[in-house]
Amino acid sequence: MICIVCGQETEGKHFNCKYCDRCKKIKHDIMLKEKAIKATNSARIKSQIKNKEVSDLPTCKICGFKGLSLSPHIKWIHNMCLLDYKQNYNAGKEDIYHHSLLERISKKSKEVSRFGKDNPSFNHGGRYSPFSRNFIKYDNMTEEEKDVVLLEIKSRTANSIRNSDKLDVRLSYWLEVTNGDEDEARRLLRERQTTFSLQKCIRNHGEERGTEIWVDRQEKWIKSYKKRNFSYISQELFWELYNKIKDDFNVIKFAQLNENNKDVSGNNNEHKLRTQVGVCSLDFIIMDTMKIIEFDGDYWHGEKRGNKERDHRRQCIIEDMGYKVMRVIEREYRLDTSKVINECLDFIYDR
Repeated sequence: MICIVCGQETEGKHFNCKYCDRCKKIKHDIMLKEKAIKATNSARIKSQIKNKEVSDLPTCKICGFKGLSLSPHIKWIHNMCLLDYKQNYNAGKEDIYHHSLLERISKKSKEVSRFGKDNPSFNHGGRYSPFSRNFIKYDNMTEEEKDVVLLEIKSRTANSIRNSDKLDVRLSYWLEVTNGDEDEARRLLRERQTTFSLQKCIRNHGEERGTEIWVDRQEKWIKSYKKRNFSYISQELFWELYNKIKDDFNVIKFAQLNENNKDVSGNNNEHKLRTQVGVCSLDFIIMDTMKIIEFDGDYWHGEKRGNKERDHRRQCIIEDMGYKVMRVIEREYRLDTSKVINECLDFIYDR
């Protein structure tokens, strides 16, 4: 896809993606900055301060602004991180957050950090968790011995996280690795956070084996998610065609056709074609003649969400496998239904 801001070509992770990662971050930062400026000039905050509805508000030591939280103000108005602000102006948490927010944050952190039987999401009665007194390896221990072991485990876990020198899921780690090159740092971080991709499979297992693993995974994913969106107006066309040609061909497949019966359960019965780079769901296929009709609906294939280059690449891959493909545009079908049906029949019967 092409970024609408910088015009550079980049890999789109979503069908409606319009920005590259860099421009998306810039847009997000601008939005946050606008929110911070709006909060700084908020008439509601000024009114509360004037009427003394909120007392003891923390005050910015740079410009004197008051608010329940100075965090966005410091970051976006003064372009300073909280750590620098604390060090330069000898400020603590109470100088940045109102005491009501600190109480709320403290209460929430205590709820999150509960261990063992106090944890509301505790499973299996604690039999398989070393943080639980009911852990199966603690059965022969006394209560005092369990207290010692649990304290040691919690302390060791906390220290290992705190002292870890490889927090490679943070941008700061990659900025240090790349000597401050933000573009390269973000690229490496994005690559680190990508858990499964074709490029990763090829890098780990070689081109042939990696591609095979990727395609297998895509096929399993598609089969496990049987209910998929499809255009119901496309099914009107396909049923018209099916009723006209069903006696001339043996195997015809499309979304609502399930063993010669109409399937209204919402399950998608489209044929899954396995290619060298993935699995394609075909809108309408006649297996006898290897002919395919693709229905380009206005919602998914229109100017707003459509991607003509992606559709063209997909069609080229299918045609290279020996299939013949015809595309039907929803707008054209709505304007002249009988004409499109006749064109489809001409395509099917090579007339």
